[in-house]
Amino acid sequence: MGFPICVSFFLLHRLEKNLVYSTFKRN
Repeated sequence: MGFPICVSFFLLHRLEKNLVYSTFKRN
């Protein structure tokens, strides 16, 4: 049960990082 949560958290963190990087690069 803890595995999917970890994976989803990791994916969410990666997506957020990508989003922040994209917006920062655009500016």
